Amino acid sequence: MSKIETKINELKADLKANLENLEKDASDFGLEQLKNLRGVIGEAEKAIKENKEKKKVKTITISEETHNAVKKCCVSNDEKISEWVETVLTEAVSSCTCNVKEEK
Repeated sequence: MSKIETKINELKADLKANLENLEKDASDFGLEQLKNLRGVIGEAEKAIKENKEKKKVKTITISEETHNAVKKCCVSNDEKISEWVETVLTEAVSSCTCNVKEEK
């Protein structure tokens, strides 16, 4: 199970526990507090959905020397390393003549 899936499951469990507690303690809450809590839950559910829709990531092993050179380049150009690497590798694969096909 990936870290994102683990975090999603933890958030779902927390939401479920909070909803159960809310049902028990509903008499202590005012209507406005319940509306606010619904908003918070809605935002949490939205965040969970967005995490599910993100691309799965894979690790590529490179030397420390190469990593440091890439990092220095990215820092000086105010870029994220992951985005830069993905762009460079995608361009390299696109120009490759070895008939690499994308998996669907």
